Amino acid sequence: MQPGEKTRQPGEKSRGERVRLGARALLNATLEVPRATLGPRVGTDRPLTTAPATPVCVEADELAKQTLTPAIYEHSRRCWQWACALADIDEITPDAEALFVACMLHDIELGTKEPGVGCFVTASGAVAAGHCRDAGRPELADLVEPAILGHFDPTPGPAPEQRALHDAAHLDVVGYRLRELTRTFVTHVLDAHPRDGFPQEFLAAMRTEARLRPRSVAATMYRSGLALPLRLNPLDGRGSQA
Repeated sequence: MQPGEKTRQPGEKSRGERVRLGARALLNATLEVPRATLGPRVGTDRPLTTAPATPVCVEADELAKQTLTPAIYEHSRRCWQWACALADIDEITPDAEALFVACMLHDIELGTKEPGVGCFVTASGAVAAGHCRDAGRPELADLVEPAILGHFDPTPGPAPEQRALHDAAHLDVVGYRLRELTRTFVTHVLDAHPRDGFPQEFLAAMRTEARLRPRSVAATMYRSGLALPLRLNPLDGRGSQA
């Protein structure tokens, strides 16, 4: 901890960590935004991926539906589709149940003020891990929680669940890796899970995070200029024609 900084709550970053995160986020935006604005490519279609029908997944979906706003819930469902597609492209095999739970619950604490927690990803990861344990699947908690903890970082973690959720969330928010998907597939996902009001609601939630938890990863990403790539995301505006 640097001089002058208060004791950190779980999920908070030091001043140096925030500087490094912000610099990496700006570099990623500089490299990726021009490519993202090209939109999806022409190519072979792929079907939508059916969610696992196991109790832990069905209950995670119901928890998300009851807790999240409609816009953030549909974001979570889109993340599941993007994550499965990108995992296939990357030739990685995340655990399907863990990935679905992580996708559905990664924003479960977004914009809320959980006492003693310094970032929404920490609070969301704890909720998701607790859900897995309550469902009698503690082995999934060890996959789900790290995936959620790192999903907002500029670069993904090494585990398949971490990589898939990270890139899916970044695709849905700012269009990263969108060029690797086909227009027909993107259209099917947007038809099944519309983006109505999502950009405005997500940006407002980031603004709230920056105010409530100013030393969090989310606050750092917001202050590093998240609004511009979010507004340039070709899933909005041109997405319906993709």
